[in-house]
Amino acid sequence: MVMDPERGSAQYSSSVQFTPIKKLNGSNYATWSFQMKLVSMDSDLWTTVQPGEELKDVKDHRKVHLHEARQSEAFAKICLAIGDEQQLHLSSPKDVWEELQRLFAPRDSKLRILQLRRQLYAEKLENCAGVDAYFGRMNRIASELVSIGDRIDDGDIAMTILCGLPKKWDVVVSSICNLPESEFSRSTVKRRLLAKWQRRIDSDVRSVEAMTAEAVQRMPVEKRQSARVNIVCFKCGEKGHYARECAPGKKGREGSSRQIAESATDGHSSNMFASCYGASTDATTDWIIDSGATHHMCPHKRYFNTLYTSSSVRTNCKRFDNASR
Repeated sequence: MVMDPERGSAQYSSSVQFTPIKKLNGSNYATWSFQMKLVSMDSDLWTTVQPGEELKDVKDHRKVHLHEARQSEAFAKICLAIGDEQQLHLSSPKDVWEELQRLFAPRDSKLRILQLRRQLYAEKLENCAGVDAYFGRMNRIASELVSIGDRIDDGDIAMTILCGLPKKWDVVVSSICNLPESEFSRSTVKRRLLAKWQRRIDSDVRSVEAMTAEAVQRMPVEKRQSARVNIVCFKCGEKGHYARECAPGKKGREGSSRQIAESATDGHSSNMFASCYGASTDATTDWIIDSGATHHMCPHKRYFNTLYTSSSVRTNCKRFDNASR
């Protein structure tokens, strides 16, 4: 191809800009070659590689200078995008490109096709960080197969992608396999799997949020439960519960038992008395006094200056075990 002086002048007059791409490392040739081609096309230098530029008018010093500048710029872009171990002792961008192609993408190489096919069929979603990474690996291998002359059908790639999914994806796989033949493609599979993956991520996020909210709600209860450890029951003297929660029949503290008077359940108004007495004493002349009680009790009427009796009110005094007194 004969170089266009005007295009070469415009390109050479601009500053050289390098678009960063991942360097060629021997295993990413398909991706690297595609990205490198885009970089060269963006810089208007791809024609120096394919089909290549020839300089016929060697007497025109201006054309010679522009030709050498374009060749040098394209050569520099390619060499700076390959690893140190891949550096080649060649001088033109076309020669470097063709040599890399012979090394990493030999046309009609049955052995290389076999290796890539094995990689394609062995890829599994479980071995990848996510659906995006899984698709990236599958697309890279498929692109490399195409670059070395292997014609792999789009439907075959879509089916291979589905084969690499775990069993928990069987419902999604079944729905995709039931699509009409005209809709079954790599893009359709990718779109549906990405949607399912996003729903699964959203569900996991909601589950974590629900668990966090539940933990926050339970926190005060757990604090209260931990505080109950030091509580002493006034009925049995043991720790960890209140007297109202104490099982009937337990002995009281220091030989005492607590008795509670309950109201009658026959519909009449009644008085409630709390009494406490010693287990081994029978002090019939003592007053039973509680500083916080509403009523004080005494068994002798003669101690009262004024006493009003009522037959309409029935008062029952019971022990904690419901034994009437």
